Amino acid sequence: MTVRRSVPGRCCSAARRCGKTKFAKQHRNTPEQVRQLIGEHGNDHKTLEREARKLRE
Repeated sequence: MTVRRSVPGRCCSAARRCGKTKFAKQHRNTPEQVRQLIGEHGNDHKTLEREARKLRE
């Protein structure tokens, strides 16, 4: 069985985008900002969307 390893410095491999990267792109934030939001506010999607909008403004 082959173990997949992500590229250093990225949150996921180039072939497959993780949820954080997709969410960041949809809300015009960086993946690092999304990680911080998840750390502060948890994993609730509606809360994360609201807070991501606040970061943009």
